[in-house]
Amino acid sequence: MITKKQAEIVKLKAQGKKQGEIGKALYPNATPQSANTMISRELKKVDVQQALQQALAKNNITIDTALKPIGDALQAEKQNQFTGEITADHTTRLQASKEALKLLDVNNPPTTPINNEDILQAIKTKDTLKITQAVFKDEG
Repeated sequence: MITKKQAEIVKLKAQGKKQGEIGKALYPNATPQSANTMISRELKKVDVQQALQQALAKNNITIDTALKPIGDALQAEKQNQFTGEITADHTTRLQASKEALKLLDVNNPPTTPINNEDILQAIKTKDTLKITQAVFKDEG
């Protein structure tokens, strides 16, 4: 069971409000840092997390629905208005690729090196994150 204040946090978070905005709204007399800390503490609680997941799912906001536009954009095409020819929309695809790479955290590979056994295991388990990190590993 969550408190009224926690319910309000869930409601505002599900509406897309940032943590700082929620803190300012619910703790107007606290310093921004203090309010942010209080909101952060509440958001880590299991009951609040469950309520937030339910609120998001109720509005069809899931990992799959959030990632689908990126996946669609990776396949974007455009049509030439004069010839009707359909070609890859590289501008849209590159932007989607940047977003996907951010989500995969490719620029921050694990601190421990990935060896061949790890790569084979990642391939067997279809762990695309580990595979991607191995491919883009900084050799320097």
